Amino acid sequence: MDAYGLHETRFIQTTVATSAANADEVWIGPCPVGKIRTILSGLYYPSVNETQVCTWMVLSHGQYFPITVPVSVSLNPTLLPPITEGLEVKIYGGEYIGCRRSSHTAASTMFIAIRFIETDMPYYSYEEPQRKVVKQYLRHVSSFRSVGGVAGGGPLPGGGHSGGGEGGGGGEPQPY
Repeated sequence: MDAYGLHETRFIQTTVATSAANADEVWIGPCPVGKIRTILSGLYYPSVNETQVCTWMVLSHGQYFPITVPVSVSLNPTLLPPITEGLEVKIYGGEYIGCRRSSHTAASTMFIAIRFIETDMPYYSYEEPQRKVVKQYLRHVSSFRSVGGVAGGGPLPGGGHSGGGEGGGGGEPQPY
């Protein structure tokens, strides 16, 4: 389930971060409380040519959660994306996204950028249980009427809809 509606894609944003020299990680965040950031794409590269083991992570409540498999890559500076094959990553209020490397080349810096949609976290999602039953019943009745009662061999007693009927057992409940 998406955290955003398609109309919210007009709010696509980009943000960047650069580490200090000799740093082994760089982070973007935190995501504001009460918001969801859906990260559509991102990139990482160092300021110098190097081969390092790198991984993208989410930092949440002091814990590091990897979102990519740590991989040894030769970056010259080329891209190491956090998201492939059209996937998305969501971070929630107070969380960070960033990249870590196993070590660094002297005086090198790290650069990351993300493209994301920031949406408000809904307070709740509620669907009236009775409304769900009525929707399903109406969907069934309309499809039954669209075939003209062919499935049952013609109109049924009691209003032309499938129901338990007289002593028939099973079937859909009768409307009031």
